[in-house]
Amino acid sequence: MVRIILIISVLCSVSLVNPGLFSQGFYYNFSSCNLEDSNDTFADIDAINDTTCVCGVVDDGLFLDGINDSFFLPPVAKELFENDFTLGFYFSPEKDTDNQPIFAVQDSCDRDSLLTFRYLPGINKVELSISEKLGTSWSPRGSLDENACWHRIVLTKEGSVYSYYVDNQFVEQFDNIVTSPLIPEARIYIGSSPCVNIDDELYRGRFDELFMDTRAWSFSEIRDTDFFPDRIITNDTTIFKGNSVDILAGNICSASFFWSPLENIVDADTNMPSVTPEETTTYFLSTSGVSCTTIDSIKVNVIDEDLLNCEDLLLPNVFTPNGDQVNDQFGISNPFLIEDIDRFDIFDRYGSLVFQGVNKNSTWDGTYQGTPLMLGTYMYRVEYTCQDESFVKQGSLSLMR
Repeated sequence: MVRIILIISVLCSVSLVNPGLFSQGFYYNFSSCNLEDSNDTFADIDAINDTTCVCGVVDDGLFLDGINDSFFLPPVAKELFENDFTLGFYFSPEKDTDNQPIFAVQDSCDRDSLLTFRYLPGINKVELSISEKLGTSWSPRGSLDENACWHRIVLTKEGSVYSYYVDNQFVEQFDNIVTSPLIPEARIYIGSSPCVNIDDELYRGRFDELFMDTRAWSFSEIRDTDFFPDRIITNDTTIFKGNSVDILAGNICSASFFWSPLENIVDADTNMPSVTPEETTTYFLSTSGVSCTTIDSIKVNVIDEDLLNCEDLLLPNVFTPNGDQVNDQFGISNPFLIEDIDRFDIFDRYGSLVFQGVNKNSTWDGTYQGTPLMLGTYMYRVEYTCQDESFVKQGSLSLMR
């Protein structure tokens, strides 16, 4: 009998250059302050000043001093902006006053032909600006997670549609710029731009894990490749009373970090403690940076096996896979009930199989072979074992957007 259910995504072992995910483009992970493209596609990044290594998202990252430091990508990388792409990076700022360019592709400090990301500390947001030569522009602002030191920025382009994400949250979508907004003279900056000393100051802080792929990633790909620096990777989970669960956090740069509460916790001085709560408990991880504090939490539900009702398998009756990260997946709400699962199938109204789960934690995103399905009613059937007995749960669900 399975006595503990732990859903865990060890994302720190994921490489962005995995051939199954990353097709072409560049990937600069800055390990040991290395400025080479780990994807072996583009030339090294040029550094203006000596390169400073600090603790990064996975191992090492870059530190920009806000005084002299800036970096330039090879000019040929601009070609990637002409077609579909996904661009992403992490940053952890230390200045809290002046606006600062984090990443910029532009020729001069005007509003034409540019693509820039600016950190706006006064309102704790990152402004993305895209403008093409004909005057069409887009400048959404994404709010940064106030309980995080490291922040992840991702921009995708598919056809003429741009999608902007900040800290794994969808910000805005824009469908109007039909050509590349860049001109041949534009340069690709890290931590600087032509607007420094005009509208902005040099960026001060850490920068890491810069990549660009030649296709638009889905939100699930963006979410699943997060390294969760200074944060908890393990999802909220459920255990039977008397059992333990390991909690895994991402790379922690701070020498000062704390787990709480400390009752029934082992190895609290590491990023992977083990907990044995006697009742449902929320555990907190707090880390302190130079000018920020990261606070994250995980809820460990504790249930008494003697009170378990094997027939009470829960599945929602409505889900809305529209990309807003709310109710986007359909699955079993209390998988801890299941020891073994024989089938988890979903059918359309004609009886055709559209989804087949591989385990009790499988979820459906409302697609069939990558194509979104029509709105309407679908049927599900789950065959499972609980406390050495076989059970069947079937019902209907409504797919809405």
